Amino acid sequence: MKEAGELSAVGKIFHRMRQFRGRSGMGPRLARGAFWSTGGGVFSGALTLLQSIVLARILGVGDFGKLGLVYNTVGMFGALAGFGLGMGTAKHVANLRRQAPEEMWAVIRLSTYSVLATSGLVALVLWFAARGLAIRYLGDSALTTAIRIGVALLCLNAWNGVQVGVLTGLERFRGVALIRAVNVVVSLCGATLGARWHGVNGALVGAAVGVLVACLLSRFLVYRSTDVRIPRVSVGRVARRLLLDTSFPMFLAGLLPTAGMWYVGTLLARSENGYSQMGIFNAANSWFTIVAFGANCLVQPLLPIFASGGSASGGAEDRLLGILLRIVSGAGALVALAVGLCAPWIMRLYGAEFASGYWTLIVVALTGLLYCLCNLLSTFIMARRSGWLWLLLQAIWTGVLAIGATVLGTATSLAYATSRFTAYAVQVAIEMGLTRKSWAAPKPVAESR
Repeated sequence: MKEAGELSAVGKIFHRMRQFRGRSGMGPRLARGAFWSTGGGVFSGALTLLQSIVLARILGVGDFGKLGLVYNTVGMFGALAGFGLGMGTAKHVANLRRQAPEEMWAVIRLSTYSVLATSGLVALVLWFAARGLAIRYLGDSALTTAIRIGVALLCLNAWNGVQVGVLTGLERFRGVALIRAVNVVVSLCGATLGARWHGVNGALVGAAVGVLVACLLSRFLVYRSTDVRIPRVSVGRVARRLLLDTSFPMFLAGLLPTAGMWYVGTLLARSENGYSQMGIFNAANSWFTIVAFGANCLVQPLLPIFASGGSASGGAEDRLLGILLRIVSGAGALVALAVGLCAPWIMRLYGAEFASGYWTLIVVALTGLLYCLCNLLSTFIMARRSGWLWLLLQAIWTGVLAIGATVLGTATSLAYATSRFTAYAVQVAIEMGLTRKSWAAPKPVAESR
């Protein structure tokens, strides 16, 4: 009887998914987006994982930890440089591309000019602050050069984020998958050769080359995808909606958790054997995206679908959210279980120095499962509700992370991973409550005659 009930539940899920086809228009859109996101994600994820293993073996546990710290530092300043414009652009392009294409063009122009200004300003700040950051927070003045190399990564990633946001809003998912594939292939080759040539600095130079090639490709695809004959309107008409109502809260929401992770990471690095512990965490964390792979593949096509939906769709987006939460949580649980069971052997792939960190990998796998749920729910909240609500959620996440680091300490990679697990657990609980009316009891769509 139990097996029959489970089969019946699975049958209902697939029956509801079939009902979206041809009615709300979401079925074909989601299928097309998920196909390219999944294909590109499998390819990019596999090569990214391979890159982490190769770099860990070339650099060793200590230098691999230093590389992760530099990436975290550049990522924190990158949140400042990006100013939330990538996600904000995707949301508004999805909303306006059919209703007001002339305003969509203004959004693209404004986001492009804005990211050039913000990334340039933040790059100057990071360049001159590099030595102080390396000595005071990272504990090694030799990392000054590495941080300054990361300035190029910061600018290129901010620019590329806006271009990918435009393509996402236009639902050009094949182009986005191509950009990611090219980026990871060039970065894998460049970072591997660079690490052999000049250690951490060389790896960063190789990664920057990969992002540069991706930027050139993304700019070309945006030019091909936008109609330059659309009448241009003043950017002032969309400035408040893009910058104040959407991008600014998204910028703060992206900055808070990034800054929190960076600060806790610097505390770990400055503890005894800190660089080695950071290296173990970085190795384990490379499997985080493997567990969250399903959710990551769906989020990109879901943002424009949720953002462009509304009351006219009859609540189809709400029902879709409930269906996808069940599918993604089940798939994520299976992957997390597999990674957890194989954790001792996985960590040995990185080298003998990493073998003791298998408990860290187990916690990271469980965190990836929570992230599967969190990613879908956050996308729904960002698309359908105010960006300020998402900012509040991210502030709570950062606060829980800080409290966890205070209680558990920051002397080991396991404590670091556990603090992040706790933060995601709290955020998932809050987001499930906020969206309960949408996912709890999806009503079936009436059959057409």
